[in-house]
Amino acid sequence: MVMLSCPRHGQFETYRALAGHAAISSLCPHCADVRNNAELKAKAERRNLQGRQTRMRELHTLAQVPRRYADTSLDDYAINNEGQRQAQAIVYAYAKTFLEQQEKGGNLIMVGRPRTGKTMLACAVANSIIREFLCTCTFGTVSDYCREVRSSFGASRRGGRTEKQIIQDLRTVDLAILDDIGASAEGAHDLKVLFDIVDGRWRDGRPTVVTSNLDLAEMRMHLGDRLMKRLEDNATVVAFNFDGFNGRQGTLL
Repeated sequence: MVMLSCPRHGQFETYRALAGHAAISSLCPHCADVRNNAELKAKAERRNLQGRQTRMRELHTLAQVPRRYADTSLDDYAINNEGQRQAQAIVYAYAKTFLEQQEKGGNLIMVGRPRTGKTMLACAVANSIIREFLCTCTFGTVSDYCREVRSSFGASRRGGRTEKQIIQDLRTVDLAILDDIGASAEGAHDLKVLFDIVDGRWRDGRPTVVTSNLDLAEMRMHLGDRLMKRLEDNATVVAFNFDGFNGRQGTLL
């Protein structure tokens, strides 16, 4: 047993082992604890980062954001006029406060002229809430969702997801994005499916993001008053009534 001194923690007792003719001094136990704790913390942080990255990949797969916008951020939206600046600022604020939007069931409705970047911004919102909050999200047009529901017909006999299960999934995801409403002429069944999704989300206070080239009055005529009331309830409306060449690096949207 020998007494050694650590410049940081002072003296400590330890055993001194011999390797041949050379003495091997023990590390200060306090220094050893600090080093071990730092190594354990670093390993835990690496595991957490790996787990977060894995979860983000899973959420991106679930979201079905188009490949074109898979890595789009809110800062990628090109701003060439005041209307674009205001629209980007409102959507940016919505995404950054999404946890608050969840609490109050806040919807976001983007309407107005085509090729003004509404779809791009909707995808950027999805990417943002996945990256920052690990929220679940799904993106699609009304046709996409209705096509998925129609594909479930007879699914119970094939062991697949039923219409009820698909609609329930769309009703319970943290954020549902309904893109390009009014781009197709939905039949009575499609509008019923859409109402079931939106109504369920409205009842549970879950946020929904909508984009459309129609204005609000035209959307009401297209969707019906009951459905439109649910979308407008506690909604932020952004009018894209400006000229629209937009996108990253001047890409036309």
